[in-house]
Amino acid sequence: MITPTLKAVERVMRLLGYSYHGNWQRKAARHIIENERCIVQFARQSGKSHTLGLCCVTALLSGLTVTIAMPTLTQSQRIIFRNISQLMRRVEGKFAGRLKRTRDTESECIWNNGAQLRALSSNEASQKEGYTSDWVVIDEAHNAQPSLLAMFNPYITQARRRGTAKIILNGIGGHPSSCIEQMKDRGFSALHITPDEIVRDNSTYEPVFIEAKSILSDEEWRQHYECLPVLEGSRYIFPMIQKCIDLPDYGMKSRFYFGIDVGRTSDNTVVSVVESRGDRANLIAEKRMTGNDFLEQAAMVHRFIDTYLYRPEDVAIEVNRLGVGLYDILQNRMYGIKPVNMNYQIKQSSIFELQRMIRERKLGISDERAYKELSELTYEVRENYKYIYAHSDSLSGLIIARCASQQAVMV
Repeated sequence: MITPTLKAVERVMRLLGYSYHGNWQRKAARHIIENERCIVQFARQSGKSHTLGLCCVTALLSGLTVTIAMPTLTQSQRIIFRNISQLMRRVEGKFAGRLKRTRDTESECIWNNGAQLRALSSNEASQKEGYTSDWVVIDEAHNAQPSLLAMFNPYITQARRRGTAKIILNGIGGHPSSCIEQMKDRGFSALHITPDEIVRDNSTYEPVFIEAKSILSDEEWRQHYECLPVLEGSRYIFPMIQKCIDLPDYGMKSRFYFGIDVGRTSDNTVVSVVESRGDRANLIAEKRMTGNDFLEQAAMVHRFIDTYLYRPEDVAIEVNRLGVGLYDILQNRMYGIKPVNMNYQIKQSSIFELQRMIRERKLGISDERAYKELSELTYEVRENYKYIYAHSDSLSGLIIARCASQQAVMV
């Protein structure tokens, strides 16, 4: 094994036909390569994850193991795993069969040079022992807590002895208790690049930033582009929400996912229906029920879902407290539905994912009642910097439907 260098990263870039868009990307690559514990923060849409991906590809070509760490596999951090895997596939084509995959799944790739790439959630990390890694990467680290890093830190113990260990936190501004902000005071070397610096390097980014600033709130611009910490206060969860988006035609039919949020005595039981095609989706319908016992609710839920072409594994139901009873009944009607044990971590990470999809115009809300409720929904950042979300049946149903679209059962 050899330690990757900046020159090696640039050779990989030339091999793949890439070049720096500006000096800020070279600074980011150098920062990642030269620091054992590093933080990289600069504006969205300016090549942050791509630069990180090229550095990881260089590490894999050196025979190292790279682990992508995340709170849950529902998060957008999984994107960086796919990007690195796709870049490596292009590299494989350049080596005429000398570099081959010996294992290739949605969360793990292994090559014949000994390199390994993994995507692991905190839940998987706590259950699987014996894993080691040279690099641990937390993409979107503003959405993670310091406890996530503590969980993955033992992975690089052996790499520290070899001198190949590296921890990389990549993201934008987070609340002061987030992993990316906390580690600035714990010995991590931080690189913070402003939009003005990017524009000075490459003026073609100026209209991109002008458009973003015109549609984002001041707080969102501050966090997502200036990469400054989140401030206390109340704000909308989905300020850029859209009523409907066009689903691309990939030569495939739509797939429907269903989220069942089980109501309490003063609450509705809600079934949310999400139509998905490729990486885009619309929340197209909701059914709300109240004042019925579980046998009646189960019959109503089954009749409603049965109007769609569905698979039981595409149906997820919350099983906290009362939800277990409805889940047991529905299992007899739709065997194979997914139980979701909703907690704060799943809720917060799912909201971050939904915000990303809305921001990238990949999620629309077609149902009128859900659109009204979600567009007016707010959250607060408290003094302890914890996010407090207003209650919403539509949000709960949408989150559980998103869980249904993931392979792992969220229990």
